[in-house]
Amino acid sequence: MTNNVRLLLTLLMVVSACSKPEATVVVSGVAVAGPVCPVETTPPDPACAAEPVAGARLIVIDLNGAEVASAVTGADGAFELHVAPGTYSLISQPVEGLMGVAQPQEFTVGETPVEITLSYDTGIR
Repeated sequence: MTNNVRLLLTLLMVVSACSKPEATVVVSGVAVAGPVCPVETTPPDPACAAEPVAGARLIVIDLNGAEVASAVTGADGAFELHVAPGTYSLISQPVEGLMGVAQPQEFTVGETPVEITLSYDTGIR
């Protein structure tokens, strides 16, 4: 092996060892659907509380419109994503049996976790 090749390999190893993957922050939350009852009461009836939305596909896009992460909500409506610090939009996709989609949620990630609640419409009135 020539000295130039050895030097190049050494430099590549040093650069690889020094480069760290960008830190990510947890973005978590829950997707819920409501109303569940046709009439809201005061005080609210606990049986009419919004219900979790399972299987909702969620997409995170950056300011350029590029997809940077995605998740699917669990049976409890919960989701978790990992993104680098920055400003994003969380875009929900249609869920069978629900009207439309939850409103897009813009959020900024710093060094602390972010929590988001997405609200879907059941269409009950």
